[in-house]
Amino acid sequence: MFFRSRSGTARLFGLFEKLMVKTEQCGDYFRKVINTGDVSDNELKKMRDYEHECDRMTYSIIEALNTRIRLPFAVETMHTLAHEIDNIVDSIYAVIKRIKLYKMKTDTRYLMEFADIVVQTIESAGKAVNGLGGAADNRSVQGACKKVTVLKNAGDQLRDTMTERLFSKTKDPIRIIQSKEVYEGVDSILDAAERVTRTVESILLRKS
Repeated sequence: MFFRSRSGTARLFGLFEKLMVKTEQCGDYFRKVINTGDVSDNELKKMRDYEHECDRMTYSIIEALNTRIRLPFAVETMHTLAHEIDNIVDSIYAVIKRIKLYKMKTDTRYLMEFADIVVQTIESAGKAVNGLGGAADNRSVQGACKKVTVLKNAGDQLRDTMTERLFSKTKDPIRIIQSKEVYEGVDSILDAAERVTRTVESILLRKS
């Protein structure tokens, strides 16, 4: 099957939009799991299902890009963008696995706040990606990218606060190591989202 001209481009961006919708759903579920206080077997399975489904959707995008399709920017950049979106979900799944493995309680003020930032960051990244398909002007897309950076900075500050509190309140060295790993894992979700918007910004520059 070959995608040509506007219809092919529209279909491609439709695939990206579906991937972002699924990624946002994964982010929402991540916040729900954090707010419950721990990770059950069923919750871990559902998160794994999200991860596998996003893998399949990413492969669909790659297959589409490997056909003849005309784009106003490099196909290689779109390959990168697809994998970076998928990395958001991979990072979420990795954190949930660690929380389950370490039997951590997650219904704390700081982790719940961190989960809120994750959801907002993914939503803003989604607006940026969807804007590439013509649904928004460049200024709106750039605004969404900027918001991701602002949220990432807020996440960095929160991670530092959580880490400082961890060292001052926790005496068990193993729990310190485990908790710090989870905090850094949550921060890696924000890193993945920021990489998505940086790629979007590079695409905008090439289009202009």
